Amino acid sequence: MHSYPDIIVRPYRQLNKDRRALLEVAYKSFPDIVDCSITEQFRWESPEGRTAIFDLYYLESAGYIEIVAQGRKYGIPPTPYAYILTKAGIDLIEKPGELDRLFPIVQVTGNEGMVTLDDLKMLDDIINSLERLREIVQEMPMPENEKRGMLYYITILLTHPSLQKLVNMPDNG
Repeated sequence: MHSYPDIIVRPYRQLNKDRRALLEVAYKSFPDIVDCSITEQFRWESPEGRTAIFDLYYLESAGYIEIVAQGRKYGIPPTPYAYILTKAGIDLIEKPGELDRLFPIVQVTGNEGMVTLDDLKMLDDIINSLERLREIVQEMPMPENEKRGMLYYITILLTHPSLQKLVNMPDNG
C-alpha cells in the first residue's frame, strides 16, 4: 500500500483561490484540454501535488470539470492526465456573481465590518462602477428627491471610512 503525503490545510480564501485558478486555466484553454502531464503540479508524491489533485477531483465531483485520468498503477490512484471545463463550469465562470458566490475570495471580518480584498483591482472596479452609477443617476429622468436619495447612498458607499482605508492602502502585491 502506498503512503501519500498529507493534503495541505489551507485557509478558506486560499482554497477558493486555488480552485478558481484551476477553473480559470480551463476556461482560457477551452476548447483545448489542460494537460496535467507536462507539469509537476499534479503528482501524488508531494503535498502540493496531492492537494492540487484533490482540488481537481472536487471540481469534477461538483460537475465543473471533466478529468481524463491515467489508470491505476502499482496501487497508485488514477493520476489526472488532463482536464476540461464542462458546461456547468462555463456557466459558473460566465454567470455574473456565481463564481464569487461559490468560491469567494472577498472576506468580511471583524466587528466593524472591515472588508479585506484579495485583489485591489476588484476594489478599483467597485469604485469605478459606483462612480459610473452616480453619473447615470444624475442623468436619469426621475423626481429630484428620489435622485438625491439615490445619490446620497452612492456617496455614503464611496466615502465610507472602511472603503477609504482600503483605497489608501499601499499595494503590497
